[in-house]
Amino acid sequence: MLLQKVDFDRETVKPDWAVVLMNSASSLDDDRHYQTTIQDADNYYPSPAVFVYTLANIVTGEIAIRHKIGGESSFFVLPRTSPEQIQNIVSQCFAANPELTHIICGWVDYDEGKCDVSISLYELRV
Repeated sequence: MLLQKVDFDRETVKPDWAVVLMNSASSLDDDRHYQTTIQDADNYYPSPAVFVYTLANIVTGEIAIRHKIGGESSFFVLPRTSPEQIQNIVSQCFAANPELTHIICGWVDYDEGKCDVSISLYELRV
């Protein structure tokens, strides 16, 4: 939905785009789910399909792969966020890589069925 608002080409690799997300629970919800697959010795079925989601940064990677974003992909686990903190992270990303033109950045928290998402697209205009 975010990318529908811009002229976005899903077929071209975009090395000048980045994905930077954050939350407070890391992958705790999936960690709990994975734990259920390994806790019972008589019903032990560790699943690679579940395990991969115990890595918080998998969400940034999937977004980057799906949309052919070739720039930075980062995930921060923070106790809380604020618009000022997001702006600071975005500014630091643009400053660290002068080739970046766009950053998808925001808060993506999911735990025990509760979803809190706020993502924005930042564009460097010169």
